[in-house]
Amino acid sequence: MKKRIITAAVLALALCGCMNSTAKKAMEEAKLSAAAGDYTAALNYGNLSLREGCNNPEFIALVNCLTAYDNAKKALESGDVDSAASEHSAASGNDDGTMTAAISELSQSVEERRAEIDEDNTALDSVEERISKGYLATARSDLREIDSSRLTETQKQRFDELEAQSAEPEESKTTPTPRPSSGSENRSYKAYISAEDAEKAVRQEMSIDNDAEFEIIDKGEYYQVNVTQYFTDTDGSTIVDGVACKVDKKTGEIYDQAG
Repeated sequence: MKKRIITAAVLALALCGCMNSTAKKAMEEAKLSAAAGDYTAALNYGNLSLREGCNNPEFIALVNCLTAYDNAKKALESGDVDSAASEHSAASGNDDGTMTAAISELSQSVEERRAEIDEDNTALDSVEERISKGYLATARSDLREIDSSRLTETQKQRFDELEAQSAEPEESKTTPTPRPSSGSENRSYKAYISAEDAEKAVRQEMSIDNDAEFEIIDKGEYYQVNVTQYFTDTDGSTIVDGVACKVDKKTGEIYDQAG
């Protein structure tokens, strides 16, 4: 009988799972911290308890839950949504009810982040398509609409590449040779080329199709040419792209191109 009592006591001690006072104290602190929602402290105490020899199965499950939850949060911050989802599942599988609310909130965060990444990938795909079609001004405009602060590292690299590809050509940024001024910009000036010639020159230089709308303003020594083009996107929507430039009346030189 005495032997059975001793055996029962040993089993009870084993089920308690804590081999020394440090492990037991750390386990209790971990449980209190988890209940209070301080999961970082709970995980630190939990790991300390395990290092000190705590082998209580229920407590080990709680530490596993805390570990998976922490890994999921870190993965989510780095934009690795798939790993975050996997760690979330592990946390949910080890939860004894202590972290149910936090795990549910984490699940929502994972799905929201996944939706953001998908949205940004779609936006980047659209920019890439515009660049491939030569709609550089529209591509630059679309890039400005993307919140680059929330992009993943891979997306940031792609964003930078697309930004470089859509940049305004260097030749259109060069400052033209200053033209002598002799008073009013709209003074009478003998034109060597007509407005029609200016339009033809711009169409040829910029490969603009016949459906584009031209606005040609006589500025004295030059024509201000504003062009609006309309394109149909893959989804059927209309894309509006605009360019502007100046055409020297004497030489026909096209300069100050923008758009």
